[in-house]
Amino acid sequence: MKQNQKRPPGMFKVAFDLPQVNATWPPFDAERIWAKKTAVPYRLEIRNIPFFVQGLPLGDLIRAKPDQGRRELVFDGLVRHSGHSTVRVILRDKKSETRDRVLGLVQESGCGWEFANVDFHLP
Repeated sequence: MKQNQKRPPGMFKVAFDLPQVNATWPPFDAERIWAKKTAVPYRLEIRNIPFFVQGLPLGDLIRAKPDQGRRELVFDGLVRHSGHSTVRVILRDKKSETRDRVLGLVQESGCGWEFANVDFHLP
């Protein structure tokens, strides 16, 4: 999100610390995911598909806690699974036709998707 953009109403970014598999993976210390406010304080619903966080798909209900040192909300635990799953597809073929064909199949299946145009160096 660009700094000039306002936060969508009722939405918060939650930081999920990522365990380091090796010196280069994952390429970030934390992933920040949009989550929607619920009626219970610090209980939020995941609203975008994670790229790196595993085991917590879209729609899961989580607990977050404020981290004053980091000045952000951080993941504090799972409350309830949504029943959704996350499948990660890494396309090594850089052709846009390949990407379009895969995304077409995903959309035809009625699935949500997120797309990163980043060259990751996998472990």
